[in-house]
Amino acid sequence: GTKEFKGDFNELFRKSIEMVLDVTIKTGTKVVLIPSLKDIYHLPIYPQPPYTDMSIKENVRGSNPPKLGTHSHLYPNPAQFDFNTIRFAVSTADIITHMAKREVAVEMKDRFSRILGHLFSQRRFYPLYPPSSDINLEITKSIHLAINQ
Repeated sequence: GTKEFKGDFNELFRKSIEMVLDVTIKTGTKVVLIPSLKDIYHLPIYPQPPYTDMSIKENVRGSNPPKLGTHSHLYPNPAQFDFNTIRFAVSTADIITHMAKREVAVEMKDRFSRILGHLFSQRRFYPLYPPSSDINLEITKSIHLAINQ
């Protein structure tokens, strides 16, 4: 069943980060921490800067901050990074849903592939303007939305 957490957001954030770090240190797994537009501790503006060691420490005032190891990587939202020669492009914005709501197409066959095709051909993490009402797009930072090769 589910357990009810009895504490404040600082404690919940600290415990969540510590649980992930404890498990990943033991298994040798790398951790990628990317902010979400729904995070209580981060600016809800897209694109978002990465968490920093300092911002994590500031967000867990009054408790022992989690210690990020060398296996932890802090990236912005959206982010691009390489692990073992594989390139990753990651975003927490729900661009596929936002594009699907706006798409006007006569043929509905293979809709998902068509939406992905738009996304990849435009080489942008968020190719919609104006943006969905679900997202606070900082247009002056739109250079950070380009998907690099």
